[in-house]
Amino acid sequence: MKPLFKYLLLATVLYTALFFTFNYIVPFNPGSITADSGWDSDYDSGGSWDYSDSSYDSSYSGGGGYMSIGVFFIILFFSSTMVGGGVLFGKYVKNSDLAVLLSLLLVFLLMMISLSLGIEIIDFLIGYGIIIHILLLIKLIKYIKRRNLLKSKECSDEELESIGIKDSSKLKEKLYKTFIDIQNSWMNFDYDNLAKLCSDELYNSYKSDLEVLKLKNGKNIMSNFNFKSMKIISAIKDEEKITIGVLLNVTFNDYVINEKTDKVIRGKKNTIMDNTYKLEYVKYNTTITECPSCGVKLEESSNKKCSHCGSVIVHNTKNYVLTHKERI
Repeated sequence: MKPLFKYLLLATVLYTALFFTFNYIVPFNPGSITADSGWDSDYDSGGSWDYSDSSYDSSYSGGGGYMSIGVFFIILFFSSTMVGGGVLFGKYVKNSDLAVLLSLLLVFLLMMISLSLGIEIIDFLIGYGIIIHILLLIKLIKYIKRRNLLKSKECSDEELESIGIKDSSKLKEKLYKTFIDIQNSWMNFDYDNLAKLCSDELYNSYKSDLEVLKLKNGKNIMSNFNFKSMKIISAIKDEEKITIGVLLNVTFNDYVINEKTDKVIRGKKNTIMDNTYKLEYVKYNTTITECPSCGVKLEESSNKKCSHCGSVIVHNTKNYVLTHKERI
């Protein structure tokens, strides 16, 4: 059985059991649990089931021997939130079974708290389900964005030649080398080399992060890089610069150690990460006259730092520097 259906079945059984337990066994007013939930059938949960034609039976018999069809479908619908909860927990818990179990435990505890506060079970299920489905909808949007990005068309040789790039293979080699040099500079706290390889704004961001890491005696170890693919998805030239956008797929070890104890404090030493990055490189054609961070006009004698905000400035670079890095 596929994991998705297994978890859905497990969640449905649990929800049904909970409903019958609180409806027929736990001594409180069962009439407070009705099928008339005030559910808006026009609500788009982002799920895979269409409830636009559903009609819920609002006549529930507190002492009766059956659960209304409407309530059953509400329970069935919200059982999918358990799968959703498992997906969301899966971001932090690698084991998918454990992620779903944590999700089930969370909803059970929240349900107990809700009952103690006098909140009806159906109201709780609806509220919890709406929150989960909003989060899943956000995750779905991110997934669609990533999928579309990965399907981006690569720039043709003609497009690249139009902005003066005659050999795309050599360009990719150069950009990949820059990427690796940046990772090594980051790992070794080599600020000077980072300043040469990154845009001013990105460098200042990296420097700030590295200083925090250093205060915690941390060191980010990255090794065993293995190039898989690179795709140039955009190439723009204007009066000031050439901007190249690429998708890079690379595998490597990535973890953080405590430099004093050599103990791994984040990540796993023997795990190979398979990451795809959206990268943006820029090569400037003109002299930088204003600080990219604060906009203050730069003094001609200043080629290291902005006198106003202290940001490190790189003047007249003739090489591509990284301006944006995003893992997708």
